[in-house]
Amino acid sequence: MNETAVYEAFGILPEYTDLTGQAHRLETNTFLGILVALGYDPKEVSDPESILRKKSTNKSSRILEPVYFIPVDSQPGLIRIRLTKDQSIETLSFRIILEEGPTFNVRVKDISTEESNDDDLRLITISLLEPLPPGYHTLRLENLPESYAPAGVLESILIVYPETCYDWSDDWKRKGISLQLYSVRSPWNDGIGDFKDLLEIGLDCSRNGFSILGVNPLHALFPLEPDRRSPYSPSNRLFKNPLYIHLPWVFQDFGYRELESEYLIERNNPKFLELISDEHIDYAKVSEFKMRFLRAIFQRFMESLPAQNPEVFSLFQEFTEAGGTSLFRHCLFDASRIIIETLETSPSKQRLTHVGLLETEIEEKSKNLTYEVRFYQFIQWIAEKQFCRVVDSLHSIQVSVYTDLAVGPDPGGSEVQIAGRIFSSGAAIGSPPDEFSPNGQNWGILPLIPDRLREDHYEHFIELLRTNMPKDGILRIDHAVGLFRLFWIPYSGAAGGYVAYPWEDLLKILALESQRNRCAIVAEDLGLVPVEVKKILSEFGIYLTKVLYFEKHDSHEYSSPTHYQLRTVASLNTHDLPTLKGYWNSEDIKERFRIGMLSWAEYETLLAERESDKQMMVALIRKEGILSTHNGNGMHGSEIADALLKLLTSANSKIRMFAMHDILGEYKQTNLPGTTNEYPNWKLRYSLFWKDHPFFRKDPKS
Repeated sequence: MNETAVYEAFGILPEYTDLTGQAHRLETNTFLGILVALGYDPKEVSDPESILRKKSTNKSSRILEPVYFIPVDSQPGLIRIRLTKDQSIETLSFRIILEEGPTFNVRVKDISTEESNDDDLRLITISLLEPLPPGYHTLRLENLPESYAPAGVLESILIVYPETCYDWSDDWKRKGISLQLYSVRSPWNDGIGDFKDLLEIGLDCSRNGFSILGVNPLHALFPLEPDRRSPYSPSNRLFKNPLYIHLPWVFQDFGYRELESEYLIERNNPKFLELISDEHIDYAKVSEFKMRFLRAIFQRFMESLPAQNPEVFSLFQEFTEAGGTSLFRHCLFDASRIIIETLETSPSKQRLTHVGLLETEIEEKSKNLTYEVRFYQFIQWIAEKQFCRVVDSLHSIQVSVYTDLAVGPDPGGSEVQIAGRIFSSGAAIGSPPDEFSPNGQNWGILPLIPDRLREDHYEHFIELLRTNMPKDGILRIDHAVGLFRLFWIPYSGAAGGYVAYPWEDLLKILALESQRNRCAIVAEDLGLVPVEVKKILSEFGIYLTKVLYFEKHDSHEYSSPTHYQLRTVASLNTHDLPTLKGYWNSEDIKERFRIGMLSWAEYETLLAERESDKQMMVALIRKEGILSTHNGNGMHGSEIADALLKLLTSANSKIRMFAMHDILGEYKQTNLPGTTNEYPNWKLRYSLFWKDHPFFRKDPKS
């Protein structure tokens, strides 16, 4: 095999093309580093063809594949199995266990037979003659030789999927507001935006003609380490961040008036009011305050509720039972100081040690942590209840909640601990250099290993979708090209390269969960995304992303938003990009130069490019008839921002999202890619209470 064929056989792309059109060939040491990160023995990677021969042998000796996919509208379904050469399908029993429980024998028909790489097996295509409903069903093959299957039985998963994701049946163009919830200022929150803020902003959306409310990822972070604050580097994407709990709702729900009085006294203390009015969020102090009262609530709950109100307590019990092992282990992770201490090792040891914690060790550590585990289960219950309260309330007034699924988890988080072997412990996800990140990015989050994900029947991926899709809402898939490929950066120090993912399988599962939850899907498809990937996403009924900053013709003029495709989400920027005012004043470029990310020559070049871009934007809004002045050069940021917000309204996109930071006129962007402590990422508060802004105080009819 030649080098390219070997790379592709492992699902590693031999080269990629950057935004300038330049091709980058995968280096040999990067290929070997990625092989180790994929879980292959470091002692064997120097002979990759030997590994491939073993892989081929293992695959060709398999009777059933781990997963089969059947289109719901193209039945009976076809599947391929392997049988011994002296065995026919008539000697076997094929049984289907439906997702909802019933089991029945299914008739099959032999369609074709071909030779397998295994001398003892034949590859047979069979037709399942009974139609199956959409869902996840189990195929059980019985009466096999025991040399191939214990007790002569093998099982696989049958996923019956719809052809496309859910979408609204109408062509009505919707407007929405997107926000960073933690950044919200209000008279009632405790220094960080909470679920009441989310509800109130949603109500104001409705009053002002907006029908979508977008929010940052609400994933669980690290309650014992509150400064690990990035919503895109979470501990666990299956659970919520309890700091978003609105405490007064909890006091009122349980009738804890005395505790609420204590809370209000502390909440209105001048020092605390000063703390929560600062430009930056002090996560440590906010977390200490909220968690202290959550603990007091939990203590009252455990002391009184089981006897006084068994119905409510039983709801808590139902939640913990439904959460199962995943919820228990996540809460054990947060409760266990012993496990947290493993995070204080060096980064390389942290990843290997943490992923490798043994089940027996975890169980031993949990023996004396029952109360703490219950506390963390309790606050997850409260967080989930409050979020559902918001979603249901807004749905009743035709406002859809638009959530965000991060690309991956922090290597030191509970998601990695729970899912274990399906995550790589030898690489991080990132991106190659682009216009806004000239040095590329290492996001420090772990990738899933494609083969292991499939062997695990995609259970983790399915659970992620289920827990993050709001009913009758919208889910944004961050870095959606990751459904097709991800840029792996090995810990070995080698440069990064792309690893391919089973995109067809993942999109079929996404379509099934989307239809079940009546949840539209948005792909964040910015940066290095091949045209064919965008085409496939569109064919699956997934919304693409249009961000004004990136929408230029080959002539380098900005495209008119009136020409955007209908099934797209139009916006002016994102959390990783400068705000409108910041863009107009080149705040992002100035900040990157100030902290040493740019040389003087790079700084001057980027400033000149920005001036050129601004002139093209002025030309666009003048061409669209929005700019009344003859000369846009002298206009200040606020006037341009207003004009560009009007331009966004004219977009042909079915969804148009207006960022809260632009509505409020913020200068500083939420996150500056490529920085950690050099910039206050994820901790900037909005400069004012949103209801005090004229946008929300105006007459909706005007």
